Amino acid sequence: MTKPGGEVEVLTLNEAEPGLWRGVMEDAPLGLHRADDGTLTALAHIGPANPTEFQDVISTTERLAPIAEATGGSVARISDGSSVSLPRISAVSARAPAEGRGWIGLRRSEATVLKSIDQLPLLGGILGLVLLVGGFAALWWREAR
Repeated sequence: MTKPGGEVEVLTLNEAEPGLWRGVMEDAPLGLHRADDGTLTALAHIGPANPTEFQDVISTTERLAPIAEATGGSVARISDGSSVSLPRISAVSARAPAEGRGWIGLRRSEATVLKSIDQLPLLGGILGLVLLVGGFAALWWREAR
């Protein structure tokens, strides 16, 4: 039997009655398991039939609203069912409001500081032009042969 992590465990089946074979796996982890004998394959689900994350799947803003208000954020819908309206995203400082009419803010954490940027062109202007024209000339010469 293949466990969810990909680990393979041998499960011995015993004939309970003609045509019915049973096996027991002790301490099987939750998830989807696959059993096969080389020709036939079966899937078995171990765990609750109705897990918590699938009990209430209605899209709502009410559940996140208290957390958003406590952290100075906001909750908004991006679709009303007929059209999609994405807000503008802006970077804001740690003390500034992180929401407004038609926009949301991402707070700068200031966890890192950029000291400098060094730039070095891969090919200089004249050198790049010479290489480009030379490459085209070589391809043209090769094609003309």
